[in-house]
Amino acid sequence: MTGSFDWGLVFLSIVISVVASFVMLDVVPRIAASRNSRTGMFWLAGGAVATGTGIWAAHFISVLAFALPI
Repeated sequence: MTGSFDWGLVFLSIVISVVASFVMLDVVPRIAASRNSRTGMFWLAGGAVATGTGIWAAHFISVLAFALPI
């Protein structure tokens, strides 16, 4: 049984993962600069939610992109 891919969804998944990566690269210095403050906790929580959501969305769309003939 051979599967097929929707290449538009694969490309969308790649774009989402790249954007999530750049968001995290932007948030990390903010977390480090405000490590021992309440603001640092908010940056850490926001960065975790943004990165986790981006990774989840990229994987979910990747699964949708794969189709089997069943």
